[in-house]
Amino acid sequence: MRGRRDSGRFHGVVLAAGNGNRMGGPKALVLLGGRALLERHLERLHESGCTSVTAVVRPADADAAYAIARRLPFDVTLVAATTPSQAASLASAIGRLVLEDGDVVAITPVDLLPPRLATVRALEAALRSALAATPSYHGQGGHPALVRPEVLAPYVRGETPPLRDVLEALGARRLRVEVDDAAVTGDFDRPDDLPRRPGAHAG
Repeated sequence: MRGRRDSGRFHGVVLAAGNGNRMGGPKALVLLGGRALLERHLERLHESGCTSVTAVVRPADADAAYAIARRLPFDVTLVAATTPSQAASLASAIGRLVLEDGDVVAITPVDLLPPRLATVRALEAALRSALAATPSYHGQGGHPALVRPEVLAPYVRGETPPLRDVLEALGARRLRVEVDDAAVTGDFDRPDDLPRRPGAHAG
């Protein structure tokens, strides 16, 4: 990924502060193939070329999240926060970043498999002519969202509008990119939603 942006840095944000009541526990710590979803997302963002990676987790999960972060061969910023919504979690993460013109921020919830590297590349390429890019698979929208810093201005101010509303308000300045990656539409709410072969999704 490095070298394809005209300028700026690439930041990754994982929203992982949900309670996971229907899952029976925090989704960030759900194990797939012996590895937590949080770990899988952090690794994929790093592989995608992110120069900073931030995750928002519940205070109750902070020790486990720190243990995951310590195992990784790159720096991770963990924000332990009790938040009422994903939008509030996003504001907590954005408050830790120093964003400049030309930067890109990739935002993903933790409750799906990480996207393929090719998906992230396609989204980043779309940002050359847009302020935001989101993937779709067979017409169904998904994650991650890649955005320019100006899109995140409400969160910098401490406001917490749903990200989907912020993206919709961009109109033509937000591109939907069709990708061959079913993982982008994932939404793991219950144990039955989890894939049986997590290792089959790679690259």
